[in-house]
Amino acid sequence: ILDKKKSKTINQNAYLHTILSLAAIHFALTLEEVKQLMKQSGAAHFDWISYEREYDGVSIYVYKSIATFNSTEINLFIEHVRNFAQTHDCYLPTPMEYKQEQIGYDNEIEKQKQYL
Repeated sequence: ILDKKKSKTINQNAYLHTILSLAAIHFALTLEEVKQLMKQSGAAHFDWISYEREYDGVSIYVYKSIATFNSTEINLFIEHVRNFAQTHDCYLPTPMEYKQEQIGYDNEIEKQKQYL
């Protein structure tokens, strides 16, 4: 019997991409850098490490791709991103706020796109 995980929704993907982009703008990071920051900062609490290797006494952590996260993992990741941002004076919209002001957030991201 196969254990099929509930896949993430298009709405979850769009919202996650938006809050990661807004966090990247706030922290002056690229989108990839902010994804890595969020994975690293939450790795102790969540199962986001795909595998770990050691090279010359240095631990190397390879994190799961967000694309492989299921619906539950995406929700946990979104919650972590928002909490992390809040503790670093970066307000990220709730899903409802994003839905109500989507055009404004999308325009802000578009203006900063060259830096992401």
